Amino acid sequence: MRILKPASTAIFILLALLFSACQKTYRTQDGKIDLSKQEKLYYGLKINNVLCGYSQVTQKPVERNGKKLLMLDDTTFVMLSALGSKFNSEIHSVLYVDTLTGQFVFQDNHIKQGPMDFTAQATVEGDTITVVSTLSDKTDKIAIDSQVLLRNNQLMPFLVRDFADSSVHEKTYRYFEI
Repeated sequence: MRILKPASTAIFILLALLFSACQKTYRTQDGKIDLSKQEKLYYGLKINNVLCGYSQVTQKPVERNGKKLLMLDDTTFVMLSALGSKFNSEIHSVLYVDTLTGQFVFQDNHIKQGPMDFTAQATVEGDTITVVSTLSDKTDKIAIDSQVLLRNNQLMPFLVRDFADSSVHEKTYRYFEI
């Protein structure tokens, strides 16, 4: 039974990475996020050409603490079988993203996978991220510097900047993820 947990975690991470690679967002010609549109996007998740899940993403402009942000409300559901055991995974994330940098300023995640059920929130204030999670009894404050990416699954302007707009062939990033 201990083998199932690392295997399910690996599958979950793989699906999250595959899903994030399929995302799009609306931008104007100058590369800025188009805040005039609210969009609802749907994605099917396939493994070996078999539909095993879906994702629904709502993108809408919001104002929070006097700042214009893009809210990403994302629900992903996947039905999988690993090592002969069936389990469902559901991920619900709400992110508030700075439209100038593409970095999140607030993130709230709720993950259910088999018997596991937890939440985690991250709030960015200056060069500190405050993380609260049901996996820990304490609130963590993490210092970050300007080189740390606070990426999200929709907007990854650093990839466009580094690979599409320049001749870089390889790059290493430091990023924060909960």
